[in-house]
Amino acid sequence: CTCATCGRWAKTGDLPPYQAPEPRATNRRATQDTGQTMFTGIIQAVGSIATLQPAGGDLRLRVHSGKLDLADVQLGDSIATNGVCLTVTELPGDGYWADVSRETLDFTTLGGLQPGSRVNLEKALTPASRLGGHIVSGHIDGVGEVVSAVEDGRSWRYVMRAPDGLAKYIAHKGSICV
Repeated sequence: CTCATCGRWAKTGDLPPYQAPEPRATNRRATQDTGQTMFTGIIQAVGSIATLQPAGGDLRLRVHSGKLDLADVQLGDSIATNGVCLTVTELPGDGYWADVSRETLDFTTLGGLQPGSRVNLEKALTPASRLGGHIVSGHIDGVGEVVSAVEDGRSWRYVMRAPDGLAKYIAHKGSICV
């Protein structure tokens, strides 16, 4: 992890330093000046997959947005689709189109979707957004497995299994997005 004050790497055992990818040109709106899109992780609506269209090894994905109001969404905005940040490339009126890379298909649940699959949706935060949960920023690096779900008082206790290659990076009482 990185120290928030000085930006230097903190001691975290044998974790290698993160190698950031080269910056790419983007069509993000000027209002997203941090370079990152932020989400709370709170599902705003459930949509469905309308179309899966192969495109040069990647995929074009059309999502029916269900009850998610897209009136304030513009081309280039981000919508978390099953937790995956996707950039809106078209707005046909009842949903949106997004391009999905091969890596995203390989490392997220999006690779297993079919037309009709239900997906959780959340629009990106704006500076004026009410935070109904925690801020979520980052990338999905793998798909875990629910090992068990047991009632625990008025709550549920879930046991999850992370992929072997990622499990060593998860700290006891650390945070991950599910």
